[in-house]
Amino acid sequence: MEIERFIEKNKEYQEKTNLKFYHQDYTKNIPEDGKSFDVIISQYGGFVGMAVKKYLKKGGILVCNNSHGDASIASMDADYELTAVYNRRTDEKFSISSKNLKEYIILKKKVKVTKESLEKTMNGVPYTKSPSGYIFRKK
Repeated sequence: MEIERFIEKNKEYQEKTNLKFYHQDYTKNIPEDGKSFDVIISQYGGFVGMAVKKYLKKGGILVCNNSHGDASIASMDADYELTAVYNRRTDEKFSISSKNLKEYIILKKKVKVTKESLEKTMNGVPYTKSPSGYIFRKK
C-alpha cells in the first residue's frame, strides 16, 4: 500500500496506477500481453531484464542492479539504453543521476565479457564506478 500511495502521489499521468506482482519463475511465461509493461524491477534476481524484455513497452524502464549480472547484460544489449543510475545510502538518502553515465560501465579490468560468460558466472562484472542500481530504457 505504501508503494501504491507513493506512485499515485508522484506519477506524471492521469490513469490509475496498475501494479501487478507475479510470484513465479520469471523465465516462464507471464499471463500478460507482450510489450505491455511500463516498468520491470530486478533486484538480486538474476537476468530478469533479459527474460522478461518481451513484456516491456518501447520506452519502458528496467530498474536493476548488477549483483547477478542483470545490469552487465543490459548494458551490452542494443535494445537497452542506460538513462540513469541511482544510489541509496539510507532510506532518507536516495539519489538518481543521468550525468556521466559512460563512467558507470567502464570495466575495472580489461577482460573480455560476453553474455555467455555472465550467464556462466551469474555475477556482474566490476565497473570503476558502482552505483546501487541502473535504470535502462528500452529502445
